[in-house]
Amino acid sequence: MNSYPSWVRYLIVGHFPENKTSDRIKIGLQTIYLMLQRKLMNKDHAFVKAKLQSLWSKAAAKDPDSLAQDWLIGDLYSVVRPNLFPIMSRVMKQELDAILATAAAGEYAIPLGKKLGFKFILATPPFGTPGAGEENYGSVKRDRVLALLKENGWEDRPRIFFTDHADDMPLIEVCGKIFWFGPAANIQTMKTAHPDKKILNGLDLDGKEAFAALSE
Repeated sequence: MNSYPSWVRYLIVGHFPENKTSDRIKIGLQTIYLMLQRKLMNKDHAFVKAKLQSLWSKAAAKDPDSLAQDWLIGDLYSVVRPNLFPIMSRVMKQELDAILATAAAGEYAIPLGKKLGFKFILATPPFGTPGAGEENYGSVKRDRVLALLKENGWEDRPRIFFTDHADDMPLIEVCGKIFWFGPAANIQTMKTAHPDKKILNGLDLDGKEAFAALSE
């Protein structure tokens, strides 16, 4: 699930309670401007994301009941892949040890992860918190996951990774089994590059098959 477009769309047109109409319009226009900078001026993705986090923080500060956050999370929760629910239900019951590692902004990725039942969540740190500005991406994501595995004494366990993005290659390289939810055309390239790994097309599996494949 790529949550970034939904987050950007909410910043442009979503409702933030208690924000003045003029302030709300300003946030939407600033978001559009940042996205144009990203597309037309090739601004760094991490730079743009940090600016968006700042805009979200300003709007959320006037939303004491976190209604905007709840509405966004509800929208994202509704598009979780149905074939993952047998696995996610066990994560929620703490029957499976799992880490949510995402480059998504912590402003919404952390509460969404909690709603999904994750005990351990690694996201791009929210604006104004320690580590803010460092995107949880690529080798940074890999290193943070490996550190968390070691912290919990899980470093020798089999590593199963669910992803839909080739930018996760650093983490893919240190995992043994990959559930791929990205473009099907990329699977063969990944299998050729990593013949030692079991790479499954997650989009082809129903819920029972996906759960069974965890232990195969």
